[in-house]
Amino acid sequence: MDDGWLKSDSHCANLMNPNFTELGMAMIKDESTKYIHYWTQNFGTPR
Repeated sequence: MDDGWLKSDSHCANLMNPNFTELGMAMIKDESTKYIHYWTQNFGTPR
């Protein structure tokens, strides 16, 4: 998961962006689907 995000230009740009100070991540596993693992990232800054 981490390696794939770091190799993706858009994902890596978000991960390395110093303007984002908040991060949320989640994963769900569903063995009945094609990819089995689904990940999401949410980036932000406090208001």
